[in-house]
Amino acid sequence: MNSAFEGTWADLRSRLRVGAIIRNWSADSGYTGGEFRINDMDSSAIVVRSPQMGPERSVSRRDFEKLFALWSQYNRGSVSRAELGKHSQNTTYVLSIPRWLEDARDGDQALRPIR
Repeated sequence: MNSAFEGTWADLRSRLRVGAIIRNWSADSGYTGGEFRINDMDSSAIVVRSPQMGPERSVSRRDFEKLFALWSQYNRGSVSRAELGKHSQNTTYVLSIPRWLEDARDGDQALRPIR
């Protein structure tokens, strides 16, 4: 068990709220203009939805854990987005939510209201 990930997962789940709007983010481009809504969450997944995606999508805890292991390397540019895509089809959400958490910790971004 990765205790650093366990702490991050617990922090995400305690700070995120159903209805929160998260902006899409990538290390190369920063905030990209898109966004998605947190529709639901439990101990095994975070459910997201955006108008562009069609039906809502359940992003598993396991997807977050796999990409969390590469988070630092991705932010430094030593692991590409394409490489992350080999580990998960949910990279947009798995990258944007931890970025939101880091911004929230730094006081740069507050939860936006439900639309």
